[in-house]
Amino acid sequence: MVAKSVVLEKIVCLLLLIGNVYGETYENSKTVCQKCVCTQNDPTFSINCNEKGLNHVLANWPKMADSTKAITASFSKNSIDTLEKLPGTDKVVEVVFTYCNIQKVNPEVFTNVPKIKYVDLSHNKITSEELSPEDFRGTYVNDTWQPLDLLTLNLAYNEIHMLQNNIFEFLPKLEELNLKGNNFRVLDEATQLAIDSLKNLLRLNLADNKLTEITSTTIMNLTNLVELDLSYNKLDFVPAILSEISQSLENLILDGNPIFELTDSSFINTKNLIQLSMNNMNRLDNILPNAFAPLKKLRTLKLSNNPLLEELDAQTFPEHPDLAEVYLNNNSFDDISFELLEWSKLKIFEFKGNPLKCSCNLFKIHEKLSKKITRQQDGPICMDLRVVKSRPVFYLTDDICRVTPSHMKKEHVSHSFNVLRITIIAICTLLLLATLGVAATFLFRWRRIQRNLNYPFVSEVRYNPVNIHGGFN
Repeated sequence: MVAKSVVLEKIVCLLLLIGNVYGETYENSKTVCQKCVCTQNDPTFSINCNEKGLNHVLANWPKMADSTKAITASFSKNSIDTLEKLPGTDKVVEVVFTYCNIQKVNPEVFTNVPKIKYVDLSHNKITSEELSPEDFRGTYVNDTWQPLDLLTLNLAYNEIHMLQNNIFEFLPKLEELNLKGNNFRVLDEATQLAIDSLKNLLRLNLADNKLTEITSTTIMNLTNLVELDLSYNKLDFVPAILSEISQSLENLILDGNPIFELTDSSFINTKNLIQLSMNNMNRLDNILPNAFAPLKKLRTLKLSNNPLLEELDAQTFPEHPDLAEVYLNNNSFDDISFELLEWSKLKIFEFKGNPLKCSCNLFKIHEKLSKKITRQQDGPICMDLRVVKSRPVFYLTDDICRVTPSHMKKEHVSHSFNVLRITIIAICTLLLLATLGVAATFLFRWRRIQRNLNYPFVSEVRYNPVNIHGGFN
């Protein structure tokens, strides 16, 4: 046993030496489970090396049970400037290298792990120039480079502005690609071809770039795409080219774009959408009737934090039998039409943070919503203009429906007039007091001046002593 151990040590040293010859350096794998946290949960072996001061990848995987079928390894928040070739295994592998300051990726980094399924390289400093097709090659068999089994590739928050057109040629099974938070201003022709080559892609994230448009050649062949995240770009309109993937697209995220208006043609080509998110849109101020009419299968709508959005037409959602979750928080609605939705079918309805005025509409909505929704203690608040007092919407009673809009307006105007009258009286009183003060000060000074003018001895008089014996001297 001792002899075998010595031999094994020599082999490891030899591997390290070979790595150095080819410009690659590795961490000693013998002590990895002493330095990191290794966990065997059959059939998965987990390695947690987060924040362990590593500068390189492992020379080899730690010894694990024969029943192990998968390896999950996380190396986040280390200082690994160069991503070297991963150690070999025929097991399924998932690796995470986030926040590692990676600037260079060695070619064929995944060659020894052909069954790798998940790679997270987000929050590093990888540039477009550092990425090439060679980075994603599989094993070399019969004079041919084999593809990888990779399903998820996360390159978010790096320094990528374009992709080579054939960069994904060895990733035919890729299902999820995350390019969020990079430097894409436009998707040039090479980048379009690269993305469009991923025929099995299910989820694409292009959020938090500076894109002003999405061209049809970027997604025309992504016929399996179910989720597209375009949030926090610079899109003025809902991209018309979504029609290219209308049969498959189910989840569309447009948060944080400068879209200012939705019309009855905005979603005409996205009829199979199930989830739509349009939060934090600072320019959105107009949603025309029938804007969401084409979305017959919509189940979840997120439309919150849009400060200019003041109204939803009663015909915004005609015939939406599947709609179950609606989020309308922190907009500028003062009322919501009772005709807007089939309230009894909703499982979730949130509309907190709006400047609502208590109305019969809100009472009727409250009556139709399920008790699971209305018994929430932190529900929406409205202003009762009859008494100028805020009230929980879910505590409204039918007496609000016996108040006509004109009466509400009259009460509001009357209250406003009373407030204005009191304000004017207060201002006039202050002005009068100030005037009297000035007048009193002026009168006091005037009387003082007059008193000085009337004093009998204006100037000083000097007398000489009288000489009683000789007269005046």
